[in-house]
This record gives sequence, structure tokens and C-alpha cells, in this order.
Amino acid sequence: MKYDFPECISGDTWKGVHSITILENNNPLNLNNCEIVIHFRKKDEISSPVFLEISTLNNKIKIVSSSLGIISIPSQLILLPEGSYFYDLEVIFPNKMSKTFLYGDFIILPQTTRTLLPKSIYAPIGDQKLILAGDDDRILTTDGERLNYI
Repeated sequence: MKYDFPECISGDTWKGVHSITILENNNPLNLNNCEIVIHFRKKDEISSPVFLEISTLNNKIKIVSSSLGIISIPSQLILLPEGSYFYDLEVIFPNKMSKTFLYGDFIILPQTTRTLLPKSIYAPIGDQKLILAGDDDRILTTDGERLNYI
């Protein structure tokens, strides 16, 4: 099923999605012992690295009811560079089989006022990009496959 997330401004707190019911053959999917993963990639580059991963493993996706197939994506700070991204939501079953149930677009708009991230610095380091962001001096790097929080 296609669902486009509402636009978000880079550096803002995205409100997330309160409730998503995952159906298979019009019945709620049993999510007991399943992992749920969403990868965000640049829309114009199918082979682009994963810019953001949210999942049940990193607690960015919550299973609300396993038996009713209900999940939620809590609000969270979005530190993606501006641009058009695409995503898909994949359920990984206990037997390690997987299936995509949801996909769509996510537009990140540029941030003009940067009160939350006043010290953002972008500096290339070899094949990596170092991003020093915010008052807590979090460091993010891209290793060609995903954004890493150090």
C-alpha cells in the first residue's frame, strides 16, 4: 500500500504516525516476535545509501498490539538533509522471511531558523561526511550504506 508521509522540515520534530494497522488479505497481521524496519533513501537514486533507519530494534517503531497488527511511529527529531526520500516498511518474521507492506515518499524541507542546531558543521572526511550537529555535539557519519550516530 502506498502512503506518503507528511512533509517535515529538517531539524524539526516530526509528529510520527499514531497508528498503522498492518493487514494481509484484509485481516490484521500477527506481529508476535516480528521485527519492523523502515529505510529512507534519496528518491532520485535507487542505489543511494540508507539515510535513516527506524525500527522496532532501535525503538523508533513501537508494536502497539501484536495480535491486531497495530504499530505506531513516535514523534522524533528528523536530521535528514533536505530532499525527496522514499521508504518502505518491511516486516521480518521470526523465520527470517520478510515482506513489504507499506511504501511511499517523505519530503524534507530546508530549515531556515536553526535555533535547535546552532553549531552544525559539515566536513568531508575521505569517503565519509562528518556532521557535527547541535548543542550535545552528536556526530553522524555516513559509511556509504547508512547514517551512523556516534
